[in-house]
Amino acid sequence: MPLPFNNKNREKNFDSHPIMKHYKNKAPRVFQSKLVELFFHIPQMIAFLRSLPENYTFTDIMKALEVKRGFRLKTMNTQAVPREGPLVIVANHPHILVDQLSIGAMIEPLRPHSEIRVITDNAPKWLENIYPFSEKVWKTPKEKKAFRERINTLLEHNGTLIVFPWAKLTYRHWINGYTMEWRWRSGAIHFAKYANAPIVPIHVTAKTSMIYNFCSNFFSREIMQNLNFRQALKKEMYIGLTVGKPLTSLEDITPENLRDIVYELGDEAYLLKK
Repeated sequence: MPLPFNNKNREKNFDSHPIMKHYKNKAPRVFQSKLVELFFHIPQMIAFLRSLPENYTFTDIMKALEVKRGFRLKTMNTQAVPREGPLVIVANHPHILVDQLSIGAMIEPLRPHSEIRVITDNAPKWLENIYPFSEKVWKTPKEKKAFRERINTLLEHNGTLIVFPWAKLTYRHWINGYTMEWRWRSGAIHFAKYANAPIVPIHVTAKTSMIYNFCSNFFSREIMQNLNFRQALKKEMYIGLTVGKPLTSLEDITPENLRDIVYELGDEAYLLKK
């Protein structure tokens, strides 16, 4: 069975829920209006989380989304995923929510005894409460050292690490139609080399709305994360995962050619955003 996650922050009272606490106490005043709460689908967000079992998994979340929101997940070449040993998964990042959840839900039945963690960056507090299986990138030297130690320990115990090598989301350019990508970081490669773990590239197909792409030029990261969650809870969505051949010889692997490998899997062209 997949390893469950016990979210101790879940509370019965609507107003005391971590997400609502964030909006009532931390967010700018504009977020405290009922109109904005409804726009961001915060009541639906909390109701959705309450519908999950107490000890929930990636699979539980995806099944709930499939039933309640019409999500469709299609996977290809899953036989390429190693069943044992440490594993690092590298993927493109078109959606803040469903790419992480769908990869986790695909891996759980294939590696039932492997603990899964997703590296997240600059996530707001409410997102941390939703993802008790996330590993946040910290800023201070002491926090960074502890973070690296936790990841190395995870892989030493044959865990699975999911990495999006650049934390920002990709998006479709509204004029030329190309996917706009960012320069990828090398952290996934370093972790894999340290643990002698293969890297499995995965291409994620998930559509981000034109509204999101337009607003991302003007609004803060936190507002955009809420808009992305709103999209996931409001719209039906198709998610496609294409798994590539495990990369075991990592000496010549760079963030640049790793990015090319991922996009070749999906036969998707991209432009590098400067």
